[in-house]
Amino acid sequence: MPNFPSVCLLGGCLGGNVIPNRFRWLLTFCLSLAVLPPAYGQGWPLPAKTPNTPVPCPASAPSCVGKEGKLTAPYSLPIATFTGRYLVSDYARDIQFNFRTARAFKVRFAPDRGRIYMILGSALAAYDIKTFFTRLEAGEPLMGENEVPVAYNTNHTPPEQFLRWGQWFYAEGPGGWQIPLADGQDRLFGFDWDDRGYVYLAYSVYGWGLATDGGGNQAGIMQSAFQQVTTGEDVSPSNIMSFSTSDGSYYAIVSSESSANSNLWYMGTSAQLQHERRGYPKISIFKFAKNAAGTRIGVVDLDGTVKIFTNDSL
Repeated sequence: MPNFPSVCLLGGCLGGNVIPNRFRWLLTFCLSLAVLPPAYGQGWPLPAKTPNTPVPCPASAPSCVGKEGKLTAPYSLPIATFTGRYLVSDYARDIQFNFRTARAFKVRFAPDRGRIYMILGSALAAYDIKTFFTRLEAGEPLMGENEVPVAYNTNHTPPEQFLRWGQWFYAEGPGGWQIPLADGQDRLFGFDWDDRGYVYLAYSVYGWGLATDGGGNQAGIMQSAFQQVTTGEDVSPSNIMSFSTSDGSYYAIVSSESSANSNLWYMGTSAQLQHERRGYPKISIFKFAKNAAGTRIGVVDLDGTVKIFTNDSL
């Protein structure tokens, strides 16, 4: 993994260069914690840049009504400094249409793509790995969710805000996917990517599919490559994992949180995208991780068993 200037954790930052594989799950967990209710706040005071420095709640902030002057809890080592806030979701109720409530989870680093990927509500957001932290350090103004070009904007008051993405995909927006009507809040639960520029998206009741991340950083829309609508032969996609083998073939395993089986798909070669069903392996994928070379895959299945494969053996 390339060197980073800093890593945001719990609203602060750890200085450092390299994030070992064994700590990546902790980084994802802590980045997710950074947007849980205690870190929400339209106008909620930002932490101080120095450790052990509580910050008073200003009377001018809507989030501080009734709490004026009360102190936020300071942080201490190993958190070295506060870097920035990348999502504000205070007052936002659950919205199931247009642009769904943009709470963030599943933050994953893709150093081979120069990307940080994360799910915002049910959209996939891609950020430049080299500028994500420096933009936060500089205090770049956040965009409002009412700026997202969907059919018609939601009426969060005030609107949620988040760091403007480099590229994004949203199945219910310009993605052009078939969208069956169904009750429920979240739709996008899992994602992965390959070295061809495709991101793999597990969209539950919408099925799964691929979109193209061209690597841009001007808030462009990832173009849909295809959608596989769920049929009676398919599991409900809650996780998806891509991998390639030594003969140049690409595959995807689509897994469900409620089934011990998965669907295996052949996804073509570097020169040609295909999607052909190849079988129903008896493997469930709750979590997975890959080595830096992309030749070995560790899988945690639904019963908590850890399994490690080479790509070819899988």
